[in-house]
Amino acid sequence: MGDQPIFVDIPGGWATVLVALISFVVGPIILQGRANRRLKKIDEKTDRTLDQVENNHVDADGNPINMREENDDRHEEIIGILRDHGEILERHDKSLAALSRSDGVQDERLQRIEDTWPRSRFMPPPKHRAPETNPNGDTNE
Repeated sequence: MGDQPIFVDIPGGWATVLVALISFVVGPIILQGRANRRLKKIDEKTDRTLDQVENNHVDADGNPINMREENDDRHEEIIGILRDHGEILERHDKSLAALSRSDGVQDERLQRIEDTWPRSRFMPPPKHRAPETNPNGDTNE
């Protein structure tokens, strides 16, 4: 036995080494390809978003308009209009309250006029009058 070298054959050894080598060389290439496809999709979505968000509005002179400032100005203008309308509504509310308070006084005045003036001054001519009703609901024509 002496001087001869001993060869040990590991049945799966070379296959394991080969798979590991392929994994280390080919694996990153495959992963990089997947990552590139995902990044490309993200880039396309970002471009579409930028097209929607990007400020490409200009005024009559061709100067770019800052949309936030323009919206802030419009907001302030609308708030001013709403405040003006609120003040008008408050004045109307006060006027209506005064009219409601004087409602009883007006009823008394109208009643006095109806009681003292002749009925013919208030009533339309007989042909334009509605039929009079009795207390039980019957009409007298």
